[in-house]
Amino acid sequence: MLPQTVSALTTAFGASPADGAPLFDFANAILEIFCDQPGMGPSFASLLDQLASLAAPLLNAPAAAGSDGEHLDVKGELLGHGYRLCALLPTALGAANSLHALVGLASHVLATCRTEGPHGVDSAVEFLAALVTKARSPLTPPPAREHLFAALTGAAGETLLSACITAAADPMPLPTITRLANLLAPLLHLPGWRDGAAADGRPAPMAMWAHAALAAIPEVDGVPDGRAKMRLLDALCASADAMPAIGRGGIVLEVVEALRAQLDAFARVCRRLPAA
Repeated sequence: MLPQTVSALTTAFGASPADGAPLFDFANAILEIFCDQPGMGPSFASLLDQLASLAAPLLNAPAAAGSDGEHLDVKGELLGHGYRLCALLPTALGAANSLHALVGLASHVLATCRTEGPHGVDSAVEFLAALVTKARSPLTPPPAREHLFAALTGAAGETLLSACITAAADPMPLPTITRLANLLAPLLHLPGWRDGAAADGRPAPMAMWAHAALAAIPEVDGVPDGRAKMRLLDALCASADAMPAIGRGGIVLEVVEALRAQLDAFARVCRRLPAA
């Protein structure tokens, strides 16, 4: 029954991706029904790959003047489906060929919220936060963890951190900005993000990425000034590990809250708002 249902879903979506956002409700319902059955990982990885492939031409197209934002809705729905897959069946997400593209899409949504608006931003933050948590959780099977790690390191990690910092400086709603802490707190200590810092005294990769991203934020009439940027850089570099408990996978809420306060303070400076 599942293969026929998936085939009908992808055929309908492929016929008109611009109108396909409601079909993701159907895809999510299928996932919730079948995710607990043995051996479903490859099927749902394939479904995600097909949906991402069919949506690619729409997602890669710039928003047209006067458009009603169908492609933005599809971005949010695709990332929302990725979030549910990560939460319910992370082994499927780890096996999906489209994982790297989805991380790139989520980073793009955050980085372009000034030009394209907040469409899909909440879905992007939710997807990325769930992905990082699963990547660091010892409860995630090792093969899946390795694939999740790979999608968040190297150039992809640099792009993602830059997108988060850009989003904090851009007109993203403040409640969403503070939720970036849920993503960044465990992300900042991902393997590969701090490699080499203690060994040879060089800055950790994440420190260099963050410095470059902050330096790229334009200063308009003195806002944000160098002190505000330096405070955020120091907070990111000094943030403790929010997931230090090997074997448990829990998150230290005090670390998340401390980082949330720093992100909120920086965002308020950029928006010329009073301190909270």
